[in-house]
Amino acid sequence: MEQKEFVKAISKAISEKKLILGTETNLKMLSAGKLEIIAYSENTPEAVKKRISEKLGNAKEYPFSGNNIELGELSKRPHRVSVVGIAKDEKKKK
Repeated sequence: MEQKEFVKAISKAISEKKLILGTETNLKMLSAGKLEIIAYSENTPEAVKKRISEKLGNAKEYPFSGNNIELGELSKRPHRVSVVGIAKDEKKKK
């Protein structure tokens, strides 16, 4: 996935209320198979990146080419964000 596509996916997820913030919440949802995409900033700790890789499953992994401040801004949040996920569309399963 290219940066432009990722930016569009984040904007769409925000408007559809499918953007998930927080490392632990994303890891739980990843384990449950409820994420379509999981992304992390370039300054995310290696231990967190490893945990994400271990639980990846069918979700797409996206290493964001910016720091946690930039990922927070992209996510329309007033704080640093290291990990974001985009929830799967539950309607597609039916």
